[in-house]
Amino acid sequence: MSCDVKVASLGLQKGSLEDHVAMLQSLDSEVTEYRPQLDELERVNQEVQEALVFDNPHTPYTMEVSSPPTHTRPTPWR
Repeated sequence: MSCDVKVASLGLQKGSLEDHVAMLQSLDSEVTEYRPQLDELERVNQEVQEALVFDNPHTPYTMEVSSPPTHTRPTPWR
């Protein structure tokens, strides 16, 4: 099951708040493992932008589609 499906189904699952927090922490660990690949994509995207390449006939995807939103990690409350 993909991470986005897990997150979407989280509200539909029964269980305590602690169970939900544990699942979110597990998902955070899973997503964090992909950080090196995302960093590499960012580096390549920067090179593509600097080369003024605006159209890639080899893929319909853009970096904006591949990048996670910046607001996905909330700041802890203080």
